Amino acid sequence: MEIQDKQKKVIFLDRDGTIIKDGSAFWEEPHFVDHAKEGIGMLYTLGYEIVIVTNQCHIAKGHSTFEHFNSVNKWITDSLLPHGINFLAFYVCPHHPEGNIPELTKVCDCRKPLPGMLLQAAKEHNIDLKESIMIGDSYSDVIAGLRAGCTSVLLTDKFGQEPKWHKDAEFWTAPDLKAAALIAGLPNRENIDKN
Repeated sequence: MEIQDKQKKVIFLDRDGTIIKDGSAFWEEPHFVDHAKEGIGMLYTLGYEIVIVTNQCHIAKGHSTFEHFNSVNKWITDSLLPHGINFLAFYVCPHHPEGNIPELTKVCDCRKPLPGMLLQAAKEHNIDLKESIMIGDSYSDVIAGLRAGCTSVLLTDKFGQEPKWHKDAEFWTAPDLKAAALIAGLPNRENIDKN
């Protein structure tokens, strides 16, 4: 009888605006969002593996390249590795229907708010989507997470606010990744009274 590996629980993280400051991927050196490093460390110590899922339409539009994308990922990885943090995988959607690079100019199923990157990661890495969390700074991140069957957290950049459950929309908000880690650490997160 074959024993199956236990499914992983992961944190899906958007990259630009969530880990690094929006636009900083185009500077000489990226800059972390406030509390991003600490928050990722807290999430990692909670037993989650970390997967980056990011839209990069700048590649389709010819304003950036896969090489530059990978160099920014390497900078993030190299910055966090000394803190014992490693990433399970990076996924990118380089497509856009109004791009300038013909092979990348299309409507796809991986561009958030569609859940394609999350579903691909789940298939390739044996991820339990119901036990996983999508965290990002835009509604497209939240929707992609919900469509994949994950808990979703929207980062609001409103520092000092407490994490909050939005019952009607069925997602959480948090001011930063440190606060999002508090949500991830809630026991029986899905069964608590969210009124």
